[in-house]
Amino acid sequence: MIVYKCINCGEETFERRAVCPKCRGEEFEEVDEKLGELVVETTLYVTPSSFPDKYTIAVLRAGTTRVLVRKE
Repeated sequence: MIVYKCINCGEETFERRAVCPKCRGEEFEEVDEKLGELVVETTLYVTPSSFPDKYTIAVLRAGTTRVLVRKE
C-alpha cells in the first residue's frame, strides 16, 4: 500500500492530498508500506439493507497511518 508522507513535517496520509493537514506543506513523497499489523477487528451483525447479513471490518496499521478495511 502506498501512503503519502509530507516532506516538511513527516505526516503520513492514506490518500493523496494537495496540502498537508498538519503543516500546510505542499510536497509529498510516496512511501510503500506493508499492511502488517492488525489493530482491531470486529464482525457486524446489524447492517444496512443493501449489505450482507454480516461482515467483518478491521483496522490495519501501515507505518503511522491506519486503514479501515472490509474483510471478505
